[in-house]
Amino acid sequence: IIQLAAKIREANRAKLAQQAPKSNPVTGSNRPLIMARPGQPAIQQYFNGNSKEQPATNGTSKPVDEKPADEESKKGRFGWFNIEKTFLPYIFRYTTEKFTSVRMVERKLLNRYLQVLPQEVNSCTSIRSYYLTDSESKLLNEINLKHTDCTFGKEAFTSKDLIVRLKDAKEFHRFLDLCHKKLVLKKSNATDRCGFF
Repeated sequence: IIQLAAKIREANRAKLAQQAPKSNPVTGSNRPLIMARPGQPAIQQYFNGNSKEQPATNGTSKPVDEKPADEESKKGRFGWFNIEKTFLPYIFRYTTEKFTSVRMVERKLLNRYLQVLPQEVNSCTSIRSYYLTDSESKLLNEINLKHTDCTFGKEAFTSKDLIVRLKDAKEFHRFLDLCHKKLVLKKSNATDRCGFF
């Protein structure tokens, strides 16, 4: 398991290294996105107990112009997605890219994996996280208060909270679910994405 986790970790690092010099996949330009600052926990650090590994940063200390990023949040536009009969909201950045709150995903989906999966499984992923803008935090607070009756906690969302791409959150959940089935439940079937031999 440790060797498999190390292989996955190296593959993810290589993948991120290849993407770094390219243009931004969300915007299609070289304009940087606002990412989590050092000290702020990312989604994979949820399992690590906020270990020393830091989330990615945009490499600048100057604030980045974020007006186009949260234009849809200013309009109040959001949607819902479903994972294992659990509905969670997503918001839009750059008009079409879907993002979801790290806190919401942690509370509703990842809690059940926290105690049962080995530490090596939790530390072999790398998911970029981004800070919320003021408009996005207001929208998430409205969703939490008016649409879910504070299901995601009574603490308000602020610009210090994080979001991740929806597709990354779904893939991370699939990975943890597969690890849970293989390592904890000891189940296997022909459609599994990996196996042991």
